[in-house]
Amino acid sequence: MNFTLTDEQRMLRDMVERLAVERHSFAVRRTAVAEHHGFHRPFWTELGALGILGATLPEDCGGLGAGSVAAMLIMSAFGKHLVISPYVSTVICAAGLIARVGTLAQRERYLASIVEGKTIVAFAYAERNDDAPVNRVEALASPVAGGFEINAHKTLVVGAIWSGQVMVVTRIAGEAEAIAAFLLPMN
Repeated sequence: MNFTLTDEQRMLRDMVERLAVERHSFAVRRTAVAEHHGFHRPFWTELGALGILGATLPEDCGGLGAGSVAAMLIMSAFGKHLVISPYVSTVICAAGLIARVGTLAQRERYLASIVEGKTIVAFAYAERNDDAPVNRVEALASPVAGGFEINAHKTLVVGAIWSGQVMVVTRIAGEAEAIAAFLLPMN
């Protein structure tokens, strides 16, 4: 296997690391943690403006199409510089699922706003039986007139304090193997 980064990958890594050093210092991090939001929103907005939040998403979804290597480089830089952000819940989990299995209407409605840094999404997957296979999800979405009623008890909602919306992973009632994700308002 060749683990040599391409020029574009090195440029992405270097840009994210430079931004983290210049715009997300320890003092910025300490202030962000003390505030209600818990992360530095101007830094997040800048990541969106520079296209970093869309780096991993396919080009037909408004991203750069750089894939999982880009995600690894971004998250590595965030970890190295202790960046606090809703990157995993919003970009990797929510936007990744919408890009991969969402309808065209869902992609158009949500992805541009996520890529621009305007929408932040929490991700609710973990349950009491989180060591069970994915098809053992206990949360249940039951069809009702005009949509679904969701009955769920999630043990962890990643990014909840930062988010206006939450993506909830459930089973569909009456369909043995059907797993779905619903994007819901946090309130």
